[in-house]
Amino acid sequence: MEYLEKKVLEALEEAYPEPIKGEALAQKLKVSRQSIVKMIAILRSRGKKIIATPKGYVLDKGEKFEEIIAVKHNEDEMEEEISIIINEECVLLNVIVEHPVYGEIKGNLDIRTKADLTKFLTKMKSFGAKPLLTLSDGVHLHTIRCNKREKIEKVKRLLKQRGFLLE
Repeated sequence: MEYLEKKVLEALEEAYPEPIKGEALAQKLKVSRQSIVKMIAILRSRGKKIIATPKGYVLDKGEKFEEIIAVKHNEDEMEEEISIIINEECVLLNVIVEHPVYGEIKGNLDIRTKADLTKFLTKMKSFGAKPLLTLSDGVHLHTIRCNKREKIEKVKRLLKQRGFLLE
């Protein structure tokens, strides 16, 4: 394994489970951002599981459980829905809606903490952006990831109690 590849893996391991931006990796290792992109591609081609998220690269150690859930709620209930997910230490990876013209539209979110949620909501407000759920009368999908299957089941139970979960 090349020196730079080893250093990239070490940096990802050190940051785990948090993502690290490519630019931050580049600065830390004193190389260009493009070198990091190349190294990530090489590492992936060699079987290393590295996920690109909106917040940077993160190792996928395979110890997590993922599930796609179908939900429905209005724009005003979005914060409550996301809070239910992250309060159980799960990650809200994305939102997916079905559009009559464009088909499936997917937005990567990677919301892990209350701070992430606040930042997301602030950004939505500052840009005057509408959530994707407004394109589908509130019906949408989320991929959620947790470190235990029981946590996913609890999230689903709480969302169902609140009337958000579609079954």
